[in-house]
Amino acid sequence: MQAILTKYHGPSNTRGSYMSAKCEALSIRVSYDDAINSDENHIAACNELCRRMDEQSAKKYGSSVPGTWSKPKASGQLHTGEYAHVFTEG
Repeated sequence: MQAILTKYHGPSNTRGSYMSAKCEALSIRVSYDDAINSDENHIAACNELCRRMDEQSAKKYGSSVPGTWSKPKASGQLHTGEYAHVFTEG
C-alpha cells in the first residue's frame, strides 16, 4: 500500500480553494467543501483518491478485485501542514 498526502490550497484569482491528494500512483484535486471542517476536507480528499484508485484497479484487473483502497486508514497532520493517511489493515 501507499501512504497518501493531502494538502489545502487557498484561492487564487482564477480558482477557488481546493484540496490536493497524492500517492505514488495518482495525484488529484478536489474542491474545498466549506460545509465541513478542515480535517474532514483532508479525509474527503483522501477518500476521493482511494475511490479513483479502486476504480482504476477494477478497470485494469476486473470487477472481482475487492476495494483494496477502501480499507481503514489513520490520518494525522505533518509539520508542513499536509496530512498523511496510512492504511491500518494489510
